[in-house]
Amino acid sequence: MPPFPTHDLLADFGELRHRLSLILEDESRASRADLVDAFLLACGLNQILEDYMGDGGAMLAAAARVVRDGAPRGLNRLSRPLGGTARWMQRRRDGGQLRSLQRQLALVVDSLADDMVRGVEAFGTPEITCREVLTHRLEGLSELHADVQSRVIRLPTCFRSLDQDPRDFGRLVDRFAELQPDRVRPILTVGLRSSGSYTAPLCAAYLRAAGYQPVDTITIRPRQRWLPGEVERLRTAVSTSATIMLSDDPPSTGNSLREVARNLEAMGVDRDRIVIAVASTSDQLPESIAEYRHAVLPATHWAIHDRLSDDAIRQTLSELLAGVTIDVSSTDGRTTQVRVTGIRSVTRINLPPTMDPSLGSVSRRHARALFSVELVDEAEVAHRHLIYAKGTGLGYLGDHSLSVSTPLHEYLPAIYGLREGLMFRAWLPDEWNVARGQGLDLRIITRRIARYVLARRDALATGSDITDRL
Repeated sequence: MPPFPTHDLLADFGELRHRLSLILEDESRASRADLVDAFLLACGLNQILEDYMGDGGAMLAAAARVVRDGAPRGLNRLSRPLGGTARWMQRRRDGGQLRSLQRQLALVVDSLADDMVRGVEAFGTPEITCREVLTHRLEGLSELHADVQSRVIRLPTCFRSLDQDPRDFGRLVDRFAELQPDRVRPILTVGLRSSGSYTAPLCAAYLRAAGYQPVDTITIRPRQRWLPGEVERLRTAVSTSATIMLSDDPPSTGNSLREVARNLEAMGVDRDRIVIAVASTSDQLPESIAEYRHAVLPATHWAIHDRLSDDAIRQTLSELLAGVTIDVSSTDGRTTQVRVTGIRSVTRINLPPTMDPSLGSVSRRHARALFSVELVDEAEVAHRHLIYAKGTGLGYLGDHSLSVSTPLHEYLPAIYGLREGLMFRAWLPDEWNVARGQGLDLRIITRRIARYVLARRDALATGSDITDRL
């Protein structure tokens, strides 16, 4: 677990700096988990900083559009000074100390992404090679004024609500290489914030590892005016006939990606130079962006499914349960305590897809799977037990599930542990389902719900509510 609490993932700029400094302070914590968390935290800091720069004059810009489109004739001319002031405020945030610090931070993010590729793909040991530089950058970021320090992170869907893995971006780059085998053509990876603050640096790192040079990275917020610094780097890419790779979390409608692609065309980028590189929660890309060149990683090819194979689950459960005593329910309802010495077999049981009633389609959610596991006790007797595995997310974003569950264990099914973004627990028997239960006393149920709410309040209290700053 990381050296900071993970039960509350919402944090402002100052808190993210503190959490990252805790990882960097202890050089003995040279683990893959710390490298992943350092990367995630640095990306979060960069996302906040870029959003802050882009937000300059945002309200005035919105007011200018309202006046231009809705004010009576004559008054609509006021939109021009409003818009001009908004652009001036944005340019002011995009220059000087802020831009310098952001560019320095972005370079550190790139370095961490390169470290991630080496560590994840076993090219080398999981090491933060830029530890000293990053520590120095954090000192500089601490001097930014309170308005920046109080800005709150927007959690990335790709690594928090879905089960994307750094390896997925290596697989995406393999598919991109089929579209563009030429390694010497420049590439500009454009991430769509918030997820793009994380996915674009990883795509760029895998591109570099595959021999593509030069590779540059920027991120943008859809429907937000491009900053002058971003426009300058795009113009450089256009002048060198670079390929523009768009990166984001798995698209639902694809509308944001399409809007950015069309804006790129309006800014002089040839359509055949634009490539949309994303994973998909299904086996196909939304029609709205299928007209562009694309590299797509279907859901069935995500790395999370490698870890959900029967052999992988058997290995993981052998490590988690060896020497552990657990309760095993028999078919007649009796419970037996079993001290596990081994796992004889694992068989996956198909679960129906979870549907989103509002969309009428399969929900975008964490991967899940149910397994019938044959446990072996000290007397070499086999016991069948149902174990449920569910994705939690990457790094500290996934550790949140265990941090929340542990203090509330008496209200939850037995939890066996968390390993590489998968949490394992006992399967809930049907009789636990209130809708199916017979003769249940609603007063008992109500009291237990109330006790759970109080226990959760006490165990998971936060120092302050920062949701109003989102």
